[in-house]
Amino acid sequence: MEMGETLQQELLQMGKQRSNGLFCLSVQMIVKQSLVSTNFFLTAAAYIFQQPR
Repeated sequence: MEMGETLQQELLQMGKQRSNGLFCLSVQMIVKQSLVSTNFFLTAAAYIFQQPR
């Protein structure tokens, strides 16, 4: 009985760690995307403002 319980606990821990890893990965992706779009926006703005009137 105890053997099964510890196994369940370990599986639970592994599941939590995996979901945490996926969560961190998705957050990193979102941050990267927003950084890229911000960078693009700033570059475009600088390019537009540098155009001679």
